[in-house]
Formats: sequence, structure tokens, C-alpha cells
Amino acid sequence: MKKFIVLLSALFVLAGCGVTSHVTVDPQVVKALKNRRYEMICDYMYPTGYPMQRLGGGYFVEIRDEHITFVLPYIGSHTDLTFAGWEGIDFDEDIDDYSSKRYKDHVDISFKVTNISDTYSCTLKVYYDGSATLDVIPAFRPFISYGGMVRPL
Repeated sequence: MKKFIVLLSALFVLAGCGVTSHVTVDPQVVKALKNRRYEMICDYMYPTGYPMQRLGGGYFVEIRDEHITFVLPYIGSHTDLTFAGWEGIDFDEDIDDYSSKRYKDHVDISFKVTNISDTYSCTLKVYYDGSATLDVIPAFRPFISYGGMVRPL
């Protein structure tokens, strides 16, 4: 009986450990997302059909109100034979659609952007500690993801 009580007590202690969760919230990130004035510094890219690549400095996505700047590398093929130019995603444009949905531990932001060479459907998942992933679905190229940190402008 004593072993049973000890075992039962240990079970309750272990079960209690799994119930508590703590979400780190950076209030500056939350405010920047609300005001649409932030940038994502990209440290990793996850191209379709290729291994993950660690990026050097200088790659980012910047959102200022209804405007976006992309400076991102890209690995993959292009299905539009008329395409000529740098294979990266590098341009300044206005955002076509922008919506966000808050969850317990992150915000999902969806937007579309069109430039001269492609149309991009994007989903940015930003955790409240500032870590983020960006999924980019171009119309004429394979899907690619980026990982990094969001910070206010």
C-alpha cells in the first residue's frame, strides 16, 4: 500500500509538470505587429528539394504599413521561361492583402504581393518572443520557407 501511495504521488507530481506552460512575450514585438512596422531578419532558408541553408547577414523582410521590402535569397527553379534576372526575392512593393490572426503563443499573418516577375502568397508566423517563420509560395517557383527573428522598426 505504501508503494502505491508513493507511486500515485509521483504520478500527480509528473502530471502537474506538464500542465504549466509559460509563453515569453516581448511587448515591443506585439506593438510592432499591431502597428505593421517590423522586419524579419532571416537566418535560415528551407528550400523545396534542397537541404536547409544557414544565411549570412543582410537578408530580411520589412513591413511598413501597406508596403513590403524583400531581400531574400532563393534556391529552386523558375517555371516562367521569360524570366530573366537575379534568382533572389528582392523588391519593394505594396501589399495586396494583409490579415492577421492571434493565437495563444503566436500571430499568423497572411499577405499577397505581386511584382513584375511573380505573385507571392506568404504566411508569417511570429511567436511572441520574436522568433518567426515565413512561408513563401510563388506562382512560378517552388515553395520556400525562412526562419529568423522579428524586431520592431
